[in-house]
Amino acid sequence: MKNTPTLRACLYLFLSLFGMLLGSLFFAPLSSACHLFFVLLALLLEKGIFRGEGLPAFAKAGVKGKLHLLLLFPLFALFTLSANLLSAKLTLALGGTLPTVTPSLSLFLGAVLLAPLAEELLFRGLLFRLFSRYGDGTAVLLSALLFAIAHGSVFQAPYALIAGLLLGVLAVWSEGVLFPLLFHFAYNLLAFFGDGIPKAPLLLLLAGLAVLGVIFFLRSERPPRFKRGERLSFFPLLPLLLYALFPIALAVLNF
Repeated sequence: MKNTPTLRACLYLFLSLFGMLLGSLFFAPLSSACHLFFVLLALLLEKGIFRGEGLPAFAKAGVKGKLHLLLLFPLFALFTLSANLLSAKLTLALGGTLPTVTPSLSLFLGAVLLAPLAEELLFRGLLFRLFSRYGDGTAVLLSALLFAIAHGSVFQAPYALIAGLLLGVLAVWSEGVLFPLLFHFAYNLLAFFGDGIPKAPLLLLLAGLAVLGVIFFLRSERPPRFKRGERLSFFPLLPLLLYALFPIALAVLNF
């Protein structure tokens, strides 16, 4: 198993899935805390059994030299929020239902704080580090696909995929999980408090800030190129395909 990163990734994904299913028996924030517990258990297993080979770094080259990456948050929020709105319209058009949530302190603790921590430690942290053996591009794509599938929701999967791809690129550029975690925190915070804000003005504001952010970002240090890795064949993907059947089945049943 040590030399098969995808098999270890499958083990950690099933631990995460079990944590989410067990957490569904509780209300927030206990549900998110339960999921986080099993993600931390996965990190402990990686450290104890595999000597921490796949443990994520928060920021390998430090934070100070990468602060310009924060300029990209409006762009990330714009794409993710747009995908969220389109996903909602598509779900309703197909006869599905959208989850209804009531803002509360418990939801804030669960959805804004604990859930992003668990998801980033797992997907842009542990799994991303394991998949990086096959190259940065493969790590971005696989972690994003699994992130979308793990949501177990037809409604959430499309914009989770967009967010996962962008956060994966950010993980490559920042060489760690810290900046994806900050972006995830900030977006969930925006979604939590921005539910009552008219969406058109919010999107226009984000678009303007995104343009300014990209302009200033391009004037700063160029991000590193994606590194290539080993060729990923079909057979190492089989454990991940096996895992994917379970969240996909949950998504179809809950549609």
